[in-house]
Amino acid sequence: MIRKGYILIETLISVVILSVGLTLVMNALGSEIHALRISKNYTHASILLEEKLAEIEKEGGIDLINRWKEGENTGDFKDEYANFHWKIFIQRLQDKKGKSTNLMEVTVTIWWDELGIKRELFTTLYLPIISQ
Repeated sequence: MIRKGYILIETLISVVILSVGLTLVMNALGSEIHALRISKNYTHASILLEEKLAEIEKEGGIDLINRWKEGENTGDFKDEYANFHWKIFIQRLQDKKGKSTNLMEVTVTIWWDELGIKRELFTTLYLPIISQ
């Protein structure tokens, strides 16, 4: 006897195998898209961080103290970076005896909310206070 088609069980097994394969492919694509979005946001944050650092280093010294208050300073970015925020923490360093030095510690943080998770990128730099 020659068969000219598939029986029902063969067709069902083929459909199950195909469904499992497609599900795995779709999950992989979803993960890749999520990873790309995270990567894009970290890239934007690093660019914004570099811009803030350049702004601070350009001012430097006494101008930095005149523009920013010691302690925490916060703000938001505009336009396409509206979901990104910045925080600058400035403190004058002290020596072992508690006397203020001519050196400031400046920590710049860029943070954003991504699907309910707060993500951040930060760096710290030390700037001399140069009297004018």
